[in-house]
Amino acid sequence: METADKQTLRKDSDRIYKVTVSLLSGLMGLILIYASIRLNFSGFRLNFVWSIGFPLLVSLAWGPFYGLISAFFGGTVLYPFILGFSNGWASLVPALSFLLWIYLHGKGTEWRRKERVWLNNLYVIQALHAALRWMLYSTLFPLLFRWNPPFWNPQAVTEISRGIVVLFVMRGILMESVLVAVCDAVLLLPPVRRILRLKSPSSSRYSGRIMAGMVSFGLLFIGFILSIQNGIIEEKRIGEWLMPPDDKTKVTLFLSAILFIIMGGIAVRYFQRALENQESLLKSEKKYMTIFEGIHDLYLETTLGGKVLIASPSVKEILGYEVEELLTKNMEDLYLDPFVREELVELLKEEKEVNNFEVVILGKEGERHYLWLHAKIEEQDGQPKIISVGRDVTNYQKAMDEVRTLNQELSQRVEERTKDLQKAVSELESFSYTISHDLKSPLKAIDAYVKMLKEDLADAIKEDPKDMLHQIEKTSTEMIALIDQLLQYSVVSKTQLKMEWIHVREEVLSLFLEQKASCEERNIVLQMEESLPDLWADRMLFRQALRNILSNAVKFTKNVEQAVVEVQAENTDKGYILTIRDNGAGFDMEDKDKLFEVLQRLHNREEYEGTGIGLATVKKIMEKHQGEITMEGKKGAGAVVHLIFPQKGERKQ
Repeated sequence: METADKQTLRKDSDRIYKVTVSLLSGLMGLILIYASIRLNFSGFRLNFVWSIGFPLLVSLAWGPFYGLISAFFGGTVLYPFILGFSNGWASLVPALSFLLWIYLHGKGTEWRRKERVWLNNLYVIQALHAALRWMLYSTLFPLLFRWNPPFWNPQAVTEISRGIVVLFVMRGILMESVLVAVCDAVLLLPPVRRILRLKSPSSSRYSGRIMAGMVSFGLLFIGFILSIQNGIIEEKRIGEWLMPPDDKTKVTLFLSAILFIIMGGIAVRYFQRALENQESLLKSEKKYMTIFEGIHDLYLETTLGGKVLIASPSVKEILGYEVEELLTKNMEDLYLDPFVREELVELLKEEKEVNNFEVVILGKEGERHYLWLHAKIEEQDGQPKIISVGRDVTNYQKAMDEVRTLNQELSQRVEERTKDLQKAVSELESFSYTISHDLKSPLKAIDAYVKMLKEDLADAIKEDPKDMLHQIEKTSTEMIALIDQLLQYSVVSKTQLKMEWIHVREEVLSLFLEQKASCEERNIVLQMEESLPDLWADRMLFRQALRNILSNAVKFTKNVEQAVVEVQAENTDKGYILTIRDNGAGFDMEDKDKLFEVLQRLHNREEYEGTGIGLATVKKIMEKHQGEITMEGKKGAGAVVHLIFPQKGERKQ
């Protein structure tokens, strides 16, 4: 919180300082108009109002806001009314032009801070203002003379000639352009920048001396020339042309001072840039040396023949050589395979630059170092040389070799384990098939004996023993059905697919009638389109899957007054999708993952008969076809089964 308060106080203090300096600068600009330089060029009088440069300095330093405060509230804007008292209302035009001048150069300062383009250049903006000044003077200046006299000067001029207007315009453009150049130069001086609280680059430490030297030398030189001209050529005494100076001397000294101030500004800017470039170069050299000495990669400069010209200190860490030792070597002697270097040189001659070129370099003790080179060919003093940076990847190479060895061992182990697993699965399936097959025979015998007992001793057996026999018969029947389902599930894995085109509609109709025959007393309706697309699949497995699904549909709709089984099929981007929908008992979607587990049931055996293997068998059949089965449902609202086969396209007739 204290930091934020300090920042706010600093900003407020900065604003107060800028407003104060702006007002004082404007006031100085107003007061010093009486110290304007009056020149006489062969009868033409020029009043150079240099003091209006104070608000311009503020605007160039801080932008249009403070520039206008200085010009308007500081009072400098009144200079046309004071110096051009006889112009009356027409003085509004130079006042307006002056404010526009201050504003445009202030905006230019803001634009240059954001982006430096030629449109934001100081002298481009001055040219823009010159054009606007010409327009103002050409239109408003003569018009306002006609409104004279104003209330403050009854003797004001009431008309002005076109030539005088042009003279006013040219004089103003000349004066403002000179002031812009002078202020631009003055802003480079450290004392001025300190007053305006502008940052002074370190390169500006000589700016004041350069400027003072340029102006002093210029004035002394001009004074020397004037002395020769007036004292020797025209044989005038010094008091006749210098004390006080005549018009010619005034003009010469004034123009010389302006010229050398501008030239001083140019020299200061040039010298600052030279110093900045020199400082930047020194920083770059220091940075380069720091990087060069601390680099972990190997930096080399060699001739095409292989002679080492420059080597980084990292050569000691990588190859074991001191830099001085390596400078006496030829790189051809350090390559494990010299032909690789020849290949690199030829490649560089063609491509000029090469990345990630793998080489093997011999160290001082003869050990191998794997390097990835980034190299390019350049010319120095007309001689080609190779500049290369090599990254030591020896440890990486060793690690990759170990990874490759481990991968080979792992692949071999996986292959062995896979074979063992396949053998175990095959043995398990054979065992399962054998057990199921062997269990089926005694169960059938038990079932047959129970039926014989019931038939032969029907009258002699009491009710309770009859119920027991009935229960034995029911249990053996269920066990036989379960074993049949297990046998089917086991057989699916061993079955080799025999793919053929299947008329799906015919198979659906055949299997539906088969299911309906077992419960003719029920009202079951099959809804199916007149034609369904043909399917490319194994007929036997497809019928088995479809039989299990239709059997479930018939079974789980037994409590519905009118059971409806709807079958649809279509070819899509995903493949061939066969959809079977019923309006039976349905299921809770939270239990959908249990549907395809072996011996998993979602309903009581007393409510709905079944083994819990049917859908698991369907899933295995779909996996055999590289397809999938999905189900949707809602408890009490039926179920939807989607069989998705990876078939692309339709059967060609």
